[in-house]
Amino acid sequence: MPSTALTMWTNDRLPRLNGYDAECAAKFAPGPPTALADEMLRGYVMLLSANLQGFCRDLYTECLTIVAVNAATIPMMGFIEAMGAAGLELDRVNPKWRSIRADFDRFGFDLGTALLTAAAAPGGVTTATYQLRLQHIAALNEWRNYAAHSLTAPSASGPLVLATVTAWKNSCDGLATQLDEALYNQVMALTGSPPW
Repeated sequence: MPSTALTMWTNDRLPRLNGYDAECAAKFAPGPPTALADEMLRGYVMLLSANLQGFCRDLYTECLTIVAVNAATIPMMGFIEAMGAAGLELDRVNPKWRSIRADFDRFGFDLGTALLTAAAAPGGVTTATYQLRLQHIAALNEWRNYAAHSLTAPSASGPLVLATVTAWKNSCDGLATQLDEALYNQVMALTGSPPW
């Protein structure tokens, strides 16, 4: 069973992103890229980044609440939640891998190592897939800054095309599932019971 955050990603966030993806594909089909196509792709990058950040914040908050409820008496729950939420990077910066990792590492483990170990395990997504997802998150954040600040394309990344943003969306989806599994295991280790 997935977390509430992953359920919302799967049933709300991802379908909306898929809809925008389909809308872009329909608009771009008739001919060569236009200024409108570039604007739509930049908007798609912003939506994707915002939804990844929203998912990560939702998952973090869900896990923090579960840990607080299981770790303390009623008077201490609010204190634990407040301390756990203080200074979250995902509240003030884009969803860069470093920020995601820093926030989730607060649960007393190394998120990067946990995800890499799970990816390399039999039945895992493979180390190569995991590394590609991280590369896509990095590229998404680079383009998010260009889109937000109306800058031109970074030369090393090449032009922004729909297939690239779609691949980033797919990597965000895969990473969301990986994060959900890793946090399930860590929160269960902290509380002694399945979190969801």
